[in-house]
Amino acid sequence: MKHQDSKEPKNQYLDRLLDWYDKTKKEDEVEVKKRKQDFIEEIKKFNKTDIKNTTSELPQNISLWMRIKKALGIG
Repeated sequence: MKHQDSKEPKNQYLDRLLDWYDKTKKEDEVEVKKRKQDFIEEIKKFNKTDIKNTTSELPQNISLWMRIKKALGIG
């Protein structure tokens, strides 16, 4: 195994491959940042009342047995 500081010529194919890899990696990072920003802007446009986990219906009074059946998924 040779030391990295040796004076031998470097493989140009590998250099080009590494340059291409770095370039595409940077492009991907920029694209991911842009998509995140677009997603954040989309979320900001949502109406808060549409997101809430509440209903306008009043809850119905059900018996204990009906609650148990509902919780167990029987009926």
